[in-house]
Amino acid sequence: QHFLFVFLFLLFCFSFSLSIFLFLLIMSSVPEEPFFEMEGGSIENVSPLASSFGPKVSSSAFASSRAKRGGGLSQPFIIGVCGASASGKTSVCNKILDQFKFTQSVTIISLDSFYKELNAQEKEVCARGDYDFDSPNAFDWKLLFEKLEALRSIPPKSVEIPTYDFCTHSRTSTTTSIFGVDIVLLEGILTFHDEKVRNAFDMKIYVETDSDTCLGRRVIRDMEHRGRDLEGILIQYERFVKPGYDNFVSPQKRYADIIIPRGAENTVAISVIVDTIKSKLQTTPVSKYSNRVWG
Repeated sequence: QHFLFVFLFLLFCFSFSLSIFLFLLIMSSVPEEPFFEMEGGSIENVSPLASSFGPKVSSSAFASSRAKRGGGLSQPFIIGVCGASASGKTSVCNKILDQFKFTQSVTIISLDSFYKELNAQEKEVCARGDYDFDSPNAFDWKLLFEKLEALRSIPPKSVEIPTYDFCTHSRTSTTTSIFGVDIVLLEGILTFHDEKVRNAFDMKIYVETDSDTCLGRRVIRDMEHRGRDLEGILIQYERFVKPGYDNFVSPQKRYADIIIPRGAENTVAISVIVDTIKSKLQTTPVSKYSNRVWG
């Protein structure tokens, strides 16, 4: 019986690996109809961790125009981007950044930068593969909110974004300085979880991608860029990633102003978002930014 159980388990792993490979092969050749959703309705036919360590911040090189908007100093337009692991959040942010890189100063910040530092006991749990990085308790929400508040300062001041090292599970001495940007994009799996952080956003975007696609991307990413084996990836997915998505990530959709199916592939949806941001930057008085309310 023991031999039969081992044989069936190995057969399952092989079959699962083969199905993922075939799914990705088929998915790459099948076009999809564009679809775009906004809060209160939908419009049809309108179309974490990248490395073990390093700054999770990307910026455009264009100088900030904060001193020119609204007849005086203004606060940055802060956008929260949320979605499942490997759903395409970073790609969506980069697409938005590309549209503004010659007109506004844009910064992308990853929620990964705000993981809590682990103590000795927690590091032992992590070494056994038992630490849940998909839980809201894994993040330093107080520090994140303080940084968002600092970014809204008038006059603007330099804000230091921490760098989290996933090898040591602690923050490094290296930080990324952000000063006087026009647009801030904060992306992560639990971006809308904390109420104070959530209320700091001028726009909330949820990137929705089907779970099979997310898992396929995660398998490829972790095997190619993190040197992980398939069994370890699937165990982590079943123990932490999938339950975390069901319990914490997916419920955040109710907070979104805009839902983008298929992420960066949905180019028309991104164009609509960019046009909306441009309109808000041009027409919203400084006082509107102070209370973070659209209208």
